[in-house]
Amino acid sequence: MPDKRYSTRLWLALALTLIVLVLFWPQRAFVTLLDVQADAGQLDLAALGWRGDTLVALDGEWRKIDDAIVAPERLAPDRADRPGTPHNVPDVWGPTFTDRLDSGHGQATYALDLTLPKAAGALALTVPRIRSIARVYAVSTGPSGAPEVHLLGSNGDPTATALSPRGPPPLASILFLPSDKRRVTLVIQVANHVHKQGGIIATPMIGDVAMINRNTAIQDGQVVAITLILVIMAFAAVGAGMTQPSPASYYLFALMSLAAAARVLLTSDQVWDYAPSLNLSRKYDLEYLSFFVLLSAFYGFIAAMFPHERLRWASWFVLGLSAVWIGLVVAVTPFLAPAWITLWREPYEVFAFTVLGLMATILVRAVRHDRPYARIALLCVGLAVLTGLCVSAYFHHSLPASMDMAQLLILVIGAIYGIGVVERFTLMQKERDALTRDLCHRNSELQQAKAAAEQASRSKSQFLATVSHELRTPLNAILGFTDLMRQQIHGPINPPSYAGYVEDVHKSGKHLLSVINAVLDMAKIEAGRLELDAERLNLDDAVTSAVRMMLETAKRRQIQVVTEIDDDLPDVHADPRLVRQIVLNLVSNAVKFSQPGGRVAVRVARNDDGSVDLTVADDGIGMTQADLKRVLEPFAQVAHIQRRQSGHGTGLGLPLVKSMAEAHGASFDLDSIPDQGTTARVRFPAGRVLAAEATPMVTVTAP
Repeated sequence: MPDKRYSTRLWLALALTLIVLVLFWPQRAFVTLLDVQADAGQLDLAALGWRGDTLVALDGEWRKIDDAIVAPERLAPDRADRPGTPHNVPDVWGPTFTDRLDSGHGQATYALDLTLPKAAGALALTVPRIRSIARVYAVSTGPSGAPEVHLLGSNGDPTATALSPRGPPPLASILFLPSDKRRVTLVIQVANHVHKQGGIIATPMIGDVAMINRNTAIQDGQVVAITLILVIMAFAAVGAGMTQPSPASYYLFALMSLAAAARVLLTSDQVWDYAPSLNLSRKYDLEYLSFFVLLSAFYGFIAAMFPHERLRWASWFVLGLSAVWIGLVVAVTPFLAPAWITLWREPYEVFAFTVLGLMATILVRAVRHDRPYARIALLCVGLAVLTGLCVSAYFHHSLPASMDMAQLLILVIGAIYGIGVVERFTLMQKERDALTRDLCHRNSELQQAKAAAEQASRSKSQFLATVSHELRTPLNAILGFTDLMRQQIHGPINPPSYAGYVEDVHKSGKHLLSVINAVLDMAKIEAGRLELDAERLNLDDAVTSAVRMMLETAKRRQIQVVTEIDDDLPDVHADPRLVRQIVLNLVSNAVKFSQPGGRVAVRVARNDDGSVDLTVADDGIGMTQADLKRVLEPFAQVAHIQRRQSGHGTGLGLPLVKSMAEAHGASFDLDSIPDQGTTARVRFPAGRVLAAEATPMVTVTAP
């Protein structure tokens, strides 16, 4: 179906989320409204007219002492022998591309002299996204000239040489500055022994306490809100998928949303609010695990949405390599050096952009074929590429606020896809309702057609019964008069050749009467009015008398008919006329379809379970399995059998046998092999077999 019916709402949702992104992207609202840069380790905010009413990023030149943790007293504002050389902050240790985990390990001390305005209120400092162990001090000069050291925050001892592989916890988000000091030196001691890149990753910021609190609350709330929204979307997708016949795309979307939620949480410091004892190295492992699951689920979702456009080799490549890396993170990295997984960050980024390119290829092909949702999905993949660029820019330190941007872009992608899934679910519900209405309408039509067919069948049966009855009366008269003429009671037939004509008329009349009787019986059966006039019946007598009627015909066709009946055969409770008709039809068929010199065996025997079998077997032309099903249908005949038999039938013999047997609660089976013969068996159940002292049962009406 085309996108036009629902694309307006999706574009509207995109516009709203982009507006939210612009309005509430916290870093863009608060970072560096004053164009200031520290110079040679000094920054005079009072001279710039700053009053603390906005955040200021403390980037520029700090004083740095490499490979040493310097006591904060040695960096007091008025000391002339302070060590260190100017160095720009942020300062990331270690190269981006490296095969050594310790390339960014080491120690350093940073210092910045700050002059604060007198009118400023309570001020605070924040050092975001610190990966290293750090202690932050504010050093000032006391009234006596001695240095006063204020410890603002710490997440470990940077002087320790044997650091725990667990890694440091995060620094407190708000570090309060001394309220009575206007000249202070900020001292940050840093030590990294876990991550491949250490140092001061992000720019420290200073501002009013309320402003810092507001900024921190927005950032924390942003992470929690995005995580909750993604989790809710995942559960909604699972619920929607459970109602669908093909839920794969819904479940993949749910997995994608959960992985995105986990990644948003794991890449922030809020994860320690929920798991304070989480190993930092294991946190990195979980970050990459969520990344691989997110990437493979994203690709699987696109491939499931557009199966005709997916590239089979690409699916094996993406899912196979993701499975290998997921297994590596789960089973191998816990036994390797802490944060070993971070060495592979750049190859993972290349893999991620490759997968996004493959998804874009699928979607471009889908757009060309005008597939539903293809344009919206392509837009989301484009936003995913932008998200990846933001994350990559953050890790490569070219866009300080890109992680916030990336989190919001993840929300945008999830929101658009979520709306798309809801739209798809709604459309499928509407299609299902339309199909249900159409099915009900067609069912009503079928019910009417069935009623009409049943009425037509009843009318046909009534017509056949009426016509057959009207034909049988004059036919009986014809048979009676031809029989008198055959006996020549009123004198000889002259000329004698007419006697043969009379004989032919009599035989044809008898054949026609048998056809009429068969049609009447079938009409009764179809109308459900076949009544059993059941009584105690000696099967020996019934079968013998019926077979005797076919002996003359068999003799003319040079067919041998053999009867085998058990001596101790019990009586059965059955309708004599119908039983004789069953035997006649079976023996007649066996004789008719046997070749001259053939043999027909009629056997009646009692089984161990008390039932009685009536079996008629011949060595005639036989039938295929397909023919066996056809000959049991009323008026159906097999063409190649008809061409090989002498004479023509109505196609009612075997269907009548089956119906008459079932009227007695008996079963009817046919077995046949082409050119080897056919075996027909009627099995009367044990309930129809009577003991010697049994009394007759009442007459019943067949169902």
